[in-house]
Amino acid sequence: MDTYINSRLARICHLFPSPNSSLLWDSTLLLNTKLHTQNTQPLFCILLYALSLWSGGHTVFAHEQEEIIIYVDVDTENDNTGDIHTYGKSWSTAFRYLQEAIHFGDPNATQIWIAEGTYYPDQGLGSGGKDGIIGSTFPYTRDVSFIIAHRDDLTIYGGFAGNESQLDDRDPVAHPTILYGLIYEGVIENGELLKSVYTKHLFYIYEADITLDGLTLQNVEGDDFGEGYAGILYTNSSNLHINNCTVQRGAAVYGSLLYAYGSDVKITNSVLGSVGEATSAIAIDGS
Repeated sequence: MDTYINSRLARICHLFPSPNSSLLWDSTLLLNTKLHTQNTQPLFCILLYALSLWSGGHTVFAHEQEEIIIYVDVDTENDNTGDIHTYGKSWSTAFRYLQEAIHFGDPNATQIWIAEGTYYPDQGLGSGGKDGIIGSTFPYTRDVSFIIAHRDDLTIYGGFAGNESQLDDRDPVAHPTILYGLIYEGVIENGELLKSVYTKHLFYIYEADITLDGLTLQNVEGDDFGEGYAGILYTNSSNLHINNCTVQRGAAVYGSLLYAYGSDVKITNSVLGSVGEATSAIAIDGS
């Protein structure tokens, strides 16, 4: 028994000779501490040995948490005729519509990468809209949004050309990604101009932890065609971080750009643009 213990302890000490950072273990135990002693190796090795025993007698290895990415490209050459649940695993198999990526992409995804282009909330299967036909004919519904519910630690990135392999390679200025609330484009019919119609809310986020990064969010008319509350972003019981985004052209009396109920919101490096006739661009209730 002593030989078994010593050999395992020696093997662990050889693998991890100098601890200096927090580590995530295969055994799903997060070690979030540093050992502040003159000589930390013996104590560290003993701790690793204890973890090895706890994990059922297997050596415990450290690794970084892997990101799971869903890819979206409105200009994809993927014909989207196969099993929709297999889409979005690379740029070559990218979803064409963001709505489909949210509904049918890997539910464990930590990131969504969106290529340059314009994306509408009533495009794609699962949207409740016109399945990709924008500005065509009636009927339409204003009750369509990008709905994200019960998701943890999901970041939606824009600004990709559609061939990047590294997040740092994207350029949101050169490759703008626009999420646009238009659902019916105004036309002239019998000599009369029919008004363009916009969704009530571009995003509805419920019980989720979400970051939006490198996106342009624009053009909605809140409840009662802009006379009610909540415009572009509507969050409920969520954590929302808006970074490096432009949020503009929301129409609502109360919270035309952002309405947060029972939510924590952080806005960094972003532009909050024109809001029309609004009592408040940002409204926070119960947060």
